[in-house]
Amino acid sequence: MKVGDLVRILNDPLTSGYAGHGVVVDLRNGPKYPEALVHWFDEWTDEKPREWNKIENLFVLSEI
Repeated sequence: MKVGDLVRILNDPLTSGYAGHGVVVDLRNGPKYPEALVHWFDEWTDEKPREWNKIENLFVLSEI
């Protein structure tokens, strides 16, 4: 995984209501696990468009 990759949440069923797609904008080694800062394209009224996610929870759809 690298900056610019298109990702979605791994093992997230489309019926869950969270079938978002985003782009990795930064990577870091968090205190417990590697993380990716993802800019999510979907509009969530209660969340910010960018958030840190565990890399193990993300699936790469397209690499640059």
